[in-house]
Amino acid sequence: MPEGCIFCGGGPLTREDVISTWFLVEFERRVRQTPLPPSVVGRHRRSRVETEDSEPVVLGEWDAPKPEVVAKLVCGACNNGWMSEIDNAAKPILLLLIDGMKAGLTRAERRLLARWFGMKSVVHLASETAEPFPRHWAQEFYRERDLPITWRVRIGVPADRVGVLLGGATFTYESRPPLSPFPIRLPGFTWSWAIGDLSAQVIGLRHFETLPMNRDLLVSVWPPEFSDRVPTEFIDSVPGEWPPNGRLTIQQIHRMGHNALEPRPTG
Repeated sequence: MPEGCIFCGGGPLTREDVISTWFLVEFERRVRQTPLPPSVVGRHRRSRVETEDSEPVVLGEWDAPKPEVVAKLVCGACNNGWMSEIDNAAKPILLLLIDGMKAGLTRAERRLLARWFGMKSVVHLASETAEPFPRHWAQEFYRERDLPITWRVRIGVPADRVGVLLGGATFTYESRPPLSPFPIRLPGFTWSWAIGDLSAQVIGLRHFETLPMNRDLLVSVWPPEFSDRVPTEFIDSVPGEWPPNGRLTIQQIHRMGHNALEPRPTG
């Protein structure tokens, strides 16, 4: 567990909801379909994917008063300041998306979604991954109050309306930066999330890398499609495109949290 806030290094630390409380309240009110005992509104499941082609292995299941995922890694100034601003700005769009009531996404809406998912992925992975989560991911986010331009954020629609799914993993990958004569090993991460009619994948990378996207199942919200900082070959999709034509299976959503190449393009 790191000392001090993972973003700014300060303290004291407070409890940050990986899944915002307002989001869970709205999800419970609008879209829950699976009956649970009167005192229970959340059923938790912890699982992992052994290999990219294997089914998720369930490590445990339990009921709880709510589907709560809380991390004590963030100071009060960050939690109640810039993080709260990102949360409140994305809330109106997210509520429409989990109900399946949003068609088309503006450039501004895409950026708000990317910042929200990027922020949540860092907090969740810092609290949940077995390997130590590199603090530089959070520190870069804090300095810019925005995602690094080399990250990818993609969203899709589950085939079946789901409760709460969260998963992620860190990894290392080989890259050849510009002007470098030799490839180097760099840290990366991938993270997946799903609630109701909305799923997301965040991929953290240090340099621009070619990562084919399944355009039938996912829509890119980051990096921005019009930016002189992003080479054309790394733009994933056209602006305003939502929702995708296809739907993600539960297995694909699980694998998105463990493999940056999932779901694989077809054809």
